[in-house]
Amino acid sequence: MKKIAFINCFFGKTWPDYFDYFLKGCEYNPTIDFYIFTNIAPKYKIKNVHFIKFDLQKFNEMATEKLKISVNVKDAYKLCDFKPLYGEILQEYISKYDFWGYCDVDLMFGNIRAFVTHDMLNEYDVISPVDKYPAGFFTLYRNTPFINKIFRLSKDFKKIVQSDRHFCFDECNFEFNTVQTQDIQYIDSEIESMALLLRKLEISNKIRYFHADMAQEFLHSRNAHIWRDGNIYDLITEKHYLLIHFINIKGLPTFHIEKYTKTEVNKREVFYISPQFLGRDLKRKFNFQLFISPYQKKVRNFMSKTYAIALKRPYAFPFIEDTPYRSANQEIFFYKKSEKSVIMLTSTSTLDNYMYSEIFLYQIKENHYFCWNKIDKIQYFAKFHYLKGEEKAYKIEIEDLNLTERGTMYLMNK
Repeated sequence: MKKIAFINCFFGKTWPDYFDYFLKGCEYNPTIDFYIFTNIAPKYKIKNVHFIKFDLQKFNEMATEKLKISVNVKDAYKLCDFKPLYGEILQEYISKYDFWGYCDVDLMFGNIRAFVTHDMLNEYDVISPVDKYPAGFFTLYRNTPFINKIFRLSKDFKKIVQSDRHFCFDECNFEFNTVQTQDIQYIDSEIESMALLLRKLEISNKIRYFHADMAQEFLHSRNAHIWRDGNIYDLITEKHYLLIHFINIKGLPTFHIEKYTKTEVNKREVFYISPQFLGRDLKRKFNFQLFISPYQKKVRNFMSKTYAIALKRPYAFPFIEDTPYRSANQEIFFYKKSEKSVIMLTSTSTLDNYMYSEIFLYQIKENHYFCWNKIDKIQYFAKFHYLKGEEKAYKIEIEDLNLTERGTMYLMNK
């Protein structure tokens, strides 16, 4: 049996609520090892989950030594760009394995070996459970010198490593929408991402690259999935999945996570997963959330809007003029118009053509704003993220007033 190890670097103050469910999925894949590099104390011992005491400073030191390039990661989210580099940076931890991979913790595993089979491991060098790009939440690499150094083939490698900005290098440089209809080779991306590198190597027969949809990456419908004794499947269609990713629901106030409690030894375990609920007692919690959620949204929206608009506080302009941000495959520029509003220019599919809109900003609290496009009647909340000592927000998170849709913009100045 081929030996597999997954790596995750998680730096913060506490484990997220869904982390127990991530560990449960790991535990039910006993033939695979998971290495979690973290500054947080382990929750409890699981035989195949290895917690390695680590922090950003130690990561920077090790990355600088292994890559022979000065590395100074300031924000843990930037580590997404370093995921394809783990095979070289952290090689001493995974040298005994045939394959290594990276995974996120905001997910629950099903039966990994049922999807990543012995034949697949013999045949392929890189394995992604997403068809159009290597998934940032789960991708496997054959543990050989050539495969481990693929990232060095990018002409933008040094720029990516030394910049504070997040480029989505591990996936497709934020071209998530475009790659659905176009081959990554023909997309005018800002950088050579891993999606582009792997595609080039695949068509030139230099690597054997498996990429097919095997995971449930986004949850939208109210239909529930079930996790039973290490297997995940749709409750209605009974379609099986490698894993379920909580990426689009984990931060929503309407997503209820039941506190995990260990069961008796040898007792069968069942969990339900839906956009509203994660836990054992589907009926009680699921129905409660469906009932209470609309009222939670209305109360929160009304209070936030009323608070922000009633105070009418002058805001500190949170943007830098003429500095672009990027959201998916769009470029966005902001210009201050008045003490309450900014002009937003958003790129369109037509070259050098931008959509114009005026956004009124009302400050709720530091770095949090209520935003209102009065003409189009669009309202949403925005949260600005800054690196220490920086005046430019490197990331802007937006969320609509129904708290069901979210988006992120990234600074493009570096």
